[in-house]
Amino acid sequence: MFIGIVTGGKYKYVKLLEGYRDENGKTRNRVVKTFGRLDVLLKEDPEAVNKLKAKYNGQHKEKLELQQKQRLKDLEETLAFQVDQSRVQSPLPLLNYGHFAVKQIWEEDLALDRKFKYVQQTSKLKFDLNSLVRYLVAGKILEPGSIEKTFRRKDEYLGDPIKDITLDNCYDAYTYLFDLKEEIIKWVNRRMNQSFGTGRTRLLFYDVTNTYFETTMSDKEKDYERSDFAEVLIDTVKQAVISEELPVDCLDREGNVIVENLPAAFIEKLTDDKYRYFRMRGPSKEHRFDLPLVSIALVIDQNGIPLDFQVYAGNASEFAKMPESIRKLKEKYDVEEAVVVADRGLNSVENLTMLNGNNMGFLMAQKVTKLGETLTKKMLDRSRYQPLNSEVPDDNLYQVVSDWEKSGGNGSKINCTLVFTFNKKRQKRDQAILKLWQGIVLAKKQAGVKIGPRKTGWACLAKTENGKDQPILGIDEKVLQNKLALCGYAAVVYK
Repeated sequence: MFIGIVTGGKYKYVKLLEGYRDENGKTRNRVVKTFGRLDVLLKEDPEAVNKLKAKYNGQHKEKLELQQKQRLKDLEETLAFQVDQSRVQSPLPLLNYGHFAVKQIWEEDLALDRKFKYVQQTSKLKFDLNSLVRYLVAGKILEPGSIEKTFRRKDEYLGDPIKDITLDNCYDAYTYLFDLKEEIIKWVNRRMNQSFGTGRTRLLFYDVTNTYFETTMSDKEKDYERSDFAEVLIDTVKQAVISEELPVDCLDREGNVIVENLPAAFIEKLTDDKYRYFRMRGPSKEHRFDLPLVSIALVIDQNGIPLDFQVYAGNASEFAKMPESIRKLKEKYDVEEAVVVADRGLNSVENLTMLNGNNMGFLMAQKVTKLGETLTKKMLDRSRYQPLNSEVPDDNLYQVVSDWEKSGGNGSKINCTLVFTFNKKRQKRDQAILKLWQGIVLAKKQAGVKIGPRKTGWACLAKTENGKDQPILGIDEKVLQNKLALCGYAAVVYK
């Protein structure tokens, strides 16, 4: 259990929350107790929240310690053949052994024990870095949780995998992992190349997600500047010189940045929040807009094996950060003539042109809602389609539009192949979603909910007057019919 601050309407409330897993295995929170409005509590006692956190965090630690002591007691009694069968349900306590499977991959396939033992020899570490990192990785795979929670579970694993290691050692290990990130990733990829060949990078899958932090304040509000801020600035200036965005006199002969030669506008860009801080508020994919987050860009190879990743500020644009991720990927692994697969969230003329300019192809999902009247009419003409499988000719259809010119917002263009698809299962799913949205709109209308002019999701079907915070009048039939006509259709662009 933990103390959380939850936004409800225009006020924030202090609540005691408890984590649990739903039927799909996803982590959720439920309210155990509500203490009232945050502003009221702080007015009565400025330390109210800190006192509540101290109280309930202490209870949580006591509970974990009691559980740990009980497990040890059960084990001692079992080994001494003094088990109270009415209290212990099994003759031996259940212990996890899945970490032995991770150990096999760790040592035989990745040879990471050799890498970490070398680091151990060249450092002043007093604990077994290899065993600790392997255990933390196994914990993330078998039972994901915080560093503290993973450490507290160590007695649940067979063989005492992190003997004589403390919780402080766990946190210290992350400092080394941060510094060793590039070395470790390159090491793993060399091992993967030995197993699967260097051709595994001919097809790359790229995606971006974000994850939130259970803290009410962003890094900017806390004034927590990212530790590698100086390195980021230097790298950004060097790339700007290479791309001729900045003149060469911004760097000296040794490649050091000459700050006084940087234009004022570029310095302003460098001090932007997207460069300076990590945990920032932005578009949350889990709809936690009240909490700061970070964005994570991941690249996997054609076998589904991670190749590399980058972490960006939570308010950084997916579109804007893709060129940086691709550049670093090419620099590290000499990737050439690869096809990058991504979803429509990264599909822009600028990104497609960037990939093409880097001698890389692309295959990306394409929105079908704003193709223009002529192209939409061609897409909806079922006579133009061919069956993907002749045995079920009506289920999966496709249509190829060669030499399609995709236009960007700033007038930029790129020629590529556009492929339309129609799928009956997708059609039924799309229709079901629209039916669900209609129900939501009518329920919101009944409740007197007001919405703004910018409508996404279910709100796109809501009919309102123009303006901000307008009541819902009903279903917009014109929008609904347009949406129904597109059910089952999708598209990708390829080059």
